[in-house]
Amino acid sequence: MAGYGNRSVWQWIVLYLIIGGAIYYAVYYFFFRHTGYSYPRYSY
Repeated sequence: MAGYGNRSVWQWIVLYLIIGGAIYYAVYYFFFRHTGYSYPRYSY
């Protein structure tokens, strides 16, 4: 793709990681809050 430099590529990667993480956290939080379940307890 024309017009993309190394800096632009890294900015897009960081942007997608931040947005993806925020969406994942929001869905995870609202899902457990809506269902009323607490965090699943696994033995690590």
